[in-house]
Amino acid sequence: GKPIRIENCHNSWPDFNTGYCPMNFYRTGGDIDASIGSIIGESYSTVDASDLPNPRSGPGCWGYPDMSEVGNFAPGPNQLNQERSHWGLWCTISSPLILGFDMNNTATMDRVWPIITNTDALAVSKAWAGHPGTLIKVYQAVNQGFQIAQGECDGSPATRGWHFADGNFIAPMIDGMSELHCVDANGNAPCPPPTTRSSDLQCGKPLSKCPTKPSSNWTYVNKTIQWSNGNPKDKPQCLGAFPKNFDTSKGYFTRQAAQVKMQGCATLAAMPKGSSCTTARPGVGVRGQQLVSS
Repeated sequence: GKPIRIENCHNSWPDFNTGYCPMNFYRTGGDIDASIGSIIGESYSTVDASDLPNPRSGPGCWGYPDMSEVGNFAPGPNQLNQERSHWGLWCTISSPLILGFDMNNTATMDRVWPIITNTDALAVSKAWAGHPGTLIKVYQAVNQGFQIAQGECDGSPATRGWHFADGNFIAPMIDGMSELHCVDANGNAPCPPPTTRSSDLQCGKPLSKCPTKPSSNWTYVNKTIQWSNGNPKDKPQCLGAFPKNFDTSKGYFTRQAAQVKMQGCATLAAMPKGSSCTTARPGVGVRGQQLVSS
């Protein structure tokens, strides 16, 4: 017979308690695409399997954040650096190295050959020192704009002055802002998970320059902050604050950074209530090319 490897694509993970694993590798996240945001997001998906006292990613049973997108990044000044970073990250977190570009394309193969045959990167991927490699900490990004986040109700300038006007939800002016910023309901970026060495972090919605004629509408209704996309057929979404969850003893998919994010209003209303204040702050890896340390 022929030797084969089995990939489990979203059907199950190794048994959390025993480590029993009837596959060779298993998908840890969603479908990848050739963008830095997607690469970072999929690398975060491996943390649930690797940042544990007994990692559930290792020889014979690897956590797999999806195939490599080296060779698929759009041409431009950042293409080479992005593809190098992507390949190095996949080697660092012990991802199976499965190529995802058209290998019949000679021009692409010639372009990426120095990356995918880099002996230093492949040596890191091949080495096993008892751990697959994992996210340690996410560092504050610079010049990445601002975000709305949870904060202490201390009356500081960043927590005072939030208001609604002309369909916008407007943030207070804080240091570094040269003009008014509004909450961007559609803005999203990968939210890093809390880790053993950096458990106290949070994610927010980005703040961006306020549109003069917004196509959507922010309102305050029944003690909720609601956003409507302007389509009467769609139900409004609500802005909610979600607490950190770092109880990893219960299994996979429990860790979550404290977040400010959109949620269905009915779902949000049924959740337990807490207390925190909105605050504007410089963006911490909320968009753009985020930096992580593994």
